[in-house]
Order: sequence, then structure tokens, then C-alpha cells
Amino acid sequence: MSYKNNIEKLFFVTLGTFITSSYTRDFTLFDILRKPLNFPIVRKGDMFVTKIPKGFPWQETILLLGNDFVTKTKDVPVRKGLQKSDDNSDLFLIDGSELRTKVFGWNDGEMNSGMLSYSPIYRFFTEPFFFNMHDDICRYLSKAVSYMLRREGVNIEVGDQVAGKYEILVEDKKFPFAKFVFSGSESFDLLEVIGSDQVSSIDLSARRLFIAKEHSPVCFMALSKTGERSLKNIFLNKAGERIEVNYEG
Repeated sequence: MSYKNNIEKLFFVTLGTFITSSYTRDFTLFDILRKPLNFPIVRKGDMFVTKIPKGFPWQETILLLGNDFVTKTKDVPVRKGLQKSDDNSDLFLIDGSELRTKVFGWNDGEMNSGMLSYSPIYRFFTEPFFFNMHDDICRYLSKAVSYMLRREGVNIEVGDQVAGKYEILVEDKKFPFAKFVFSGSESFDLLEVIGSDQVSSIDLSARRLFIAKEHSPVCFMALSKTGERSLKNIFLNKAGERIEVNYEG
């Protein structure tokens, strides 16, 4: 089922980023999982412009213009691309005149600003109507995962937000997940995946992972074959069918 693949990919990417960040002792990339990078867009004549670092994956960003227009940047059917700004950055430009004729279909005279938003999480979870991770990342994740599970025919119940926590209860007992809990107010701090026998977690604030075999079999198998201190600046605590991954800074 695709929802299992998406959850596995989330653990896989998080673990890979964690290992790389621990090796270099630089958690810049890891922290992007907590909160998306946002680049303000300004309008200059008929062009919408923002400055981004060289090599930045703009094709994987979300484009927000004004109060109403939100979409994947790569899907906008207009001229767009890069222009050199300096040795470390480029200008990303979008043709506003083509947006007006091909997309908007209305007078866009008051649309003067926007945002280019990036998070690796956008690759895995797609909310059907809008991308609002920049407003409340945990709310976005809970809604996106809810949509993904419902699309696969999984019966769920979404709990109310309580003190920065969003819960998704899985009512079908045949699935290895009984509850998902997303925690964090200003950023994505913690994901808990709770099953009948095991609990997995991605603790971004504490820089610690717990990976259960039933929730992420690929990651668990790879870690089970790795020595406790084989990964630089990381200690693996192996206990049955769950492995704790700790950063030793």
C-alpha cells in the first residue's frame, strides 16, 4: 500500500539526513524538516522575483502569490528560471504576464508579493487542496497524513488540537499503526507512531529516533546490521524489535 511506502520514505529520509548531519556535526539540513525554508517574492514590473542560494532545488518548492494562489512551482505553465545574482546566489524569476493570461484570468494588479516555500516533506505528503506548511507545519502534516490514509481506505478519526498536538486515531485493528501524534507549535518537533506493540518516534528537537520493525522495516533491517558505534557521532541502542538512534555531540 502506498501509505506504508510514504511512511517508510519519511523514516528513510529522516534517518539518512540524521546520519549525514551527525557525521558533519552540522544539523542545518536536519532542521529544515522542522520548519520549511521561505523566500519572499517581490514583483518587479511583469516579473515575480526572489533570491535563492545557488544549487537550491526550486523545482521542489511551493509557490504562493497573494492570498489565493498556491501550487507546486514546477507545475506552473509559464516561463520561469534562474538569473545569476552573485557568486553565492541566483535570482528566481517567474513571468507575471504569462501568469495573467494562462493562469489567473483576472486583473492581478494588486498581487505584488508572495513566497517560495521548501521542505523535503512536500515530496511525500500531498494535501488535496492547498499547501499551508508555512502557517502551521504540524497541522499540515496531520491533515496530509489523514488524507493519505483515507485515500487508501483506512478508517481514521482526527482528534482536536491540544497544546500543539495533533492526533490521528486509526480505527482498523489490522494495520500496524494505532495512532499518529504530531507535536510542535512553531515547528515540527516530534512525530510518534504508536502501534499495538511498539512505538516509533522522530524527535527532531532532541535529535533522537526510535525505529520499530513493524513501522519501518527497511530502516530497522539496515540498522540491525550496523554496529552500535559504527556510525560517526551516533550510538545505536538495540532492544528487541526497536532501535534507538542517538546523536553523541
